[in-house]
This record gives sequence, structure tokens and C-alpha cells, in this order.
Amino acid sequence: MKIAAKLCLGCMSFGTSLWRPWVLDEPAAMPLLDKAADLGVRAFDTANVYSGGESERILGKFIRSRGLRDEAFIATKLYYDTPDRLGRKGLGRSNIIGSTEASLARLGVDRIDLMQIHRWDEETPIEETLEAFALLVDQGKIGAFGASNLSAWQLAKAEIAATRLGLPGFGAVQPHYNLIYREDERDLIPLCLEQDIALLPWSPLARGRLARGAAQSARSQADDVATSLYGQGGEAIISVLQGLADQMQQSPAAVALAWLISKGTTPIFGATRPEQIEQAFLALSITLDDEQVAALEAPYRALPVVGLPQTAKNQTPTATLARIMEGQKQ
Repeated sequence: MKIAAKLCLGCMSFGTSLWRPWVLDEPAAMPLLDKAADLGVRAFDTANVYSGGESERILGKFIRSRGLRDEAFIATKLYYDTPDRLGRKGLGRSNIIGSTEASLARLGVDRIDLMQIHRWDEETPIEETLEAFALLVDQGKIGAFGASNLSAWQLAKAEIAATRLGLPGFGAVQPHYNLIYREDERDLIPLCLEQDIALLPWSPLARGRLARGAAQSARSQADDVATSLYGQGGEAIISVLQGLADQMQQSPAAVALAWLISKGTTPIFGATRPEQIEQAFLALSITLDDEQVAALEAPYRALPVVGLPQTAKNQTPTATLARIMEGQKQ
């Protein structure tokens, strides 16, 4: 699967601050989306679980208001339940179809360009998942489907099943990939490159650590996920990145994103301030030579495989959903 864009704007930061304190509500989110569109962003990634669906609603409203539907590449995700679909989750046929219909309604569009699984579902046969997505492709409700947060063996299992059934397979994968965390270079990324599966790395700036070094932001102070993913690691890499960025008279964020772009990926970057969007776009003008790439990669040391905290299929983050639902009533 080919994705024309070299950068994708992640919309996890847009929705409701009832979900996460650093998330921007609609009045603050719209100017940032405007800024991104003015600079040329046309690829957007969100998920039904972000702000309980509010992120999808805001993104769809923005795209329609700017008349960008024909140009925009819309990617979203499913697996978890949302306030309007409590208790319905996983990758079974019913939830895939129901969640897609709900996302289409929130976005206010008749087609999602890339629908992705947010997690692997150990309780549902992959054949059922593939057949449900193939039906949605045939119906024109999604253009393609992809995956986030899965391992190489799971992707290979899905590819084998798709070939056996004569169905399309995953067209894109979102790996956890940045200068601080490169464990998927061992198997998942080579598999994607071999199978011509698009790569859209999430957390390309390591939850902001590659952009700010030791400095703190409002998100970092409340971001317990960043601590679970990276701890206090990456200092040597950040130091080399900062030094190279200074030599190039560029921001560390732009150089870190340029490194990912040089790997043939489309990084999904997030933003809560206009200058973060501007810095991301500077990456498109940066060409790293072999010596610079080698310098950035040299400090890396193998790490334990980590991912986002898992939520069991039979559990619902009720406290978070309750806050969102209560806020929507006000």
C-alpha cells in the first residue's frame, strides 16, 4: 500500500480534556488543524477510543468545513468500546462492522481511507476479522485496512490467512518506532518492507522526548504512558540528536522526523501548539547523509520489547468513559 504523504497528523491531542488533561477541546483544536492544513497536511490519523469518539467528530467537522474530503486521507482505528457502544469491543465481525458504521457517522463521511485494528484480538479467529474487513472494502465503506500494536508473527499469521482465503491483507502497520525505540527493526519492519505494507510509526518523537530533551511539557507531566515506555532512557541518543540539530541549525524534532522519513515511513506526529506543526514540516526539507544517519543510530542499545498498556477484552475503562459521558451531558 502506498501512502502519498510523508507526514501524518495524529489527532489524539484533539477531543476533550475530560479524557486526558492535555487534550485540546474543539475551540483550541480547530486553529491547529487549520495550521496543519495550511502547511499542506492531508493525512490524518485518529481512533474511535480517542476522547471517546470526540476526536473523530472534531476531525470530520474540520475536514468538511474546509472542503478537504476529496484531498484528505482519513485513518482511524477500532477495537475498544466507546460511550455510545459500551461493552462492544474486539475484532469479531459484529464489532468491526458496528464500530466502522459508528466512526463513519462521527466523522460525517461515507468512506474511511484506512481502518486499523488498535490491538490484536486473541479470542477471535483472524479469518473472521479479515472477512469482515473485506466486506467493508467491497461495500466501499473503507478503502483499506491496517494494524497497530502487533508483532511480526501476528502479521505473518494474518498474511498467510489472507492468501489462503483469497482476501486482501493488512495494507499498513503502525509500529512503535523512533530513535529511542527501534526493536521492530528486527522483524516487523523488514516484513512490512518485504510485503509492501506501508509503515506509519506512532510516537515518532518518543512522546516528545526527542523534541524537548529533558524539558517538561504539560503532556509529559501527566503522561504516565511515556514513563512506562521509556523510563529515563535515551539520554545518549538525545544528546547526539541535539548536537546534530545544532550543527544543522534545525530543531531536534525535525531531525528525528527526517530520520524516520529516510527509512521510508510516514510518521504520525502530534501537536498541541502551532510551532510543533511548523517544526514537523521542516523535516521535509532535511536530507540526512549516511554519516549523519550512522551518528544518530550509533548510541542505540537493545531494549526490552514494550508497547502500550493492554486492556483485557472483558474489561472497560469505566472511570474514563463515565467522565466523558458525564461531560457530554453538561
